[in-house]
Amino acid sequence: MLKKVSFRTLSVFAVLVALYGFAYMFLPEEAGSPEIRERFARWWLAGYGHVFGGGLALLLGPFQFSPWIRRQHIGWHRWIGRAYAVAVIVGGLSGLFIARITFGGLSAQTGFAMLALLWLISIGFAWVRIRQGNKGEHRKWMIRNFALTLAAVSLRIQLPLLTAAFGFSFEPSYQFIAWMCWVPNLVIAEWWILNKR
Repeated sequence: MLKKVSFRTLSVFAVLVALYGFAYMFLPEEAGSPEIRERFARWWLAGYGHVFGGGLALLLGPFQFSPWIRRQHIGWHRWIGRAYAVAVIVGGLSGLFIARITFGGLSAQTGFAMLALLWLISIGFAWVRIRQGNKGEHRKWMIRNFALTLAAVSLRIQLPLLTAAFGFSFEPSYQFIAWMCWVPNLVIAEWWILNKR
């Protein structure tokens, strides 16, 4: 029961962050951070690719873990999975580019680049495993991948806590969050996988 509640809560957060990202694409120019807006204007393809790919992955990911969809509508599961994989590829490739130009210097750039690389690698392994017919390993790689997708949620919870609630300045907080938004997620995913045996 607790696992279901926790997953539903994560799913709600994922949808809310996805909708926030999609809305950000259509907000007036003066909305949001001027630095981020300037980067979006300059590298619009990477910016919108990352927001759209990441947002779509956040929206579709929870459906892939629905036992009902997998049991009753395997065709839906496969098509949603293909769309999710394309979203991750678009979001991950554009994320790799964005990591090069992000705030926070080398520490933040490296953290976000590692996130993007692992996001792409894990979706690749998930695809290879399902093509091999290995559903168990496919599921493990999808758990890892979705944990990385949820970095978008972690970032939007952790960053305001550090800056607004605890009063830390933006740049060191962002350097810290570049790693903390995904490393604990991956550790929890590995713990979950090990304890599902």
